[in-house]
Amino acid sequence: LYLIRSLKSRVKIMVDGTLLISSVIPEDSGNYTCMPTNGLLTPPTASANLTVMHPAQALQMPPQTYLPTGMEGVVACPAAAQPPLLRVDWTKDGEPLDLSMYPGWTLTPAGSLFMAAVNDDASGEYTCTPYNSYGTMGSSGPTDVILKDPPSFSITPERQYKEEAGQSLLIPCQGKKEDPTIKVTWSKVDLVRRTSYSVLANGSLLLQPLTKDHQGAWECVAANRVAAVKTSTRVFVLGTSPHAATSLSVSPGVKQANISWEAGFDGGSAQTFSVWVKKISASGNDGKQGWYSVHVPLKSGTKMHVANLSSNTDYQFSILSQNRMGTGPFSEIVT
Repeated sequence: LYLIRSLKSRVKIMVDGTLLISSVIPEDSGNYTCMPTNGLLTPPTASANLTVMHPAQALQMPPQTYLPTGMEGVVACPAAAQPPLLRVDWTKDGEPLDLSMYPGWTLTPAGSLFMAAVNDDASGEYTCTPYNSYGTMGSSGPTDVILKDPPSFSITPERQYKEEAGQSLLIPCQGKKEDPTIKVTWSKVDLVRRTSYSVLANGSLLLQPLTKDHQGAWECVAANRVAAVKTSTRVFVLGTSPHAATSLSVSPGVKQANISWEAGFDGGSAQTFSVWVKKISASGNDGKQGWYSVHVPLKSGTKMHVANLSSNTDYQFSILSQNRMGTGPFSEIVT
């Protein structure tokens, strides 16, 4: 405790081990642990949590708050309160803020000032005063709200790209050059495993060499200090084995089951399917067995009727796809 600057001059440990804290402040709240020892064995410990009740306290506001013109904006009122906040009062340019004068302006449960669409009315100097059942410690310092245009794109990617595996694929995405603060980043949506890629200085995405893992949706984000906007594209990689089937569904019947699924991307060439079946519980003396496959005829598409199953028995099902490039991964397993 003596090493904590805010407590050093206000704490005293009494002869009986009692901890005395003089002139408590909100920052004294926390968990305190005592450890009596006589130098033998492992000393016991006992802890207590201290909560300092105090009027609501406005914390430091940033000198400037930047909001995006034409978009949603929030001016926060950082505060500490125990008991919790009851309300927050705001001033704008030295006068009490009347929210009824500004359509689309409301207060959030945390006391922040929310603007549905930021316009010129938002410019100005703001202060906030938080209250709880103990009252308030006073107003915050001022923050100057400054409006700034949100980022936008000068070049966006096409809706989709198709390219052979092993080749290079360059996908453009650029923020408006008039705003040098815009930063462009890329990310793969629903990333299953780490995928290597590069982002060039002009914001373009470079996939080199193109692999099966690059297939899928990609998202380009342009951000500046007030907002972020995004656009997306989809990459299809040709010349690969098929992707896993999805949305596997099983409708059981008497000693049979109807299976359906959605085909994954075929990798650029025709794919075929097989249904894989495994018995996981048995009746009588059947016993458990390993996986076996049932070929799906082309005319069946993405549906299959599996017959000759045992009654009163649980089965697992999965779909395997294949094309001239090889075999894709199994689908999810459904019981």
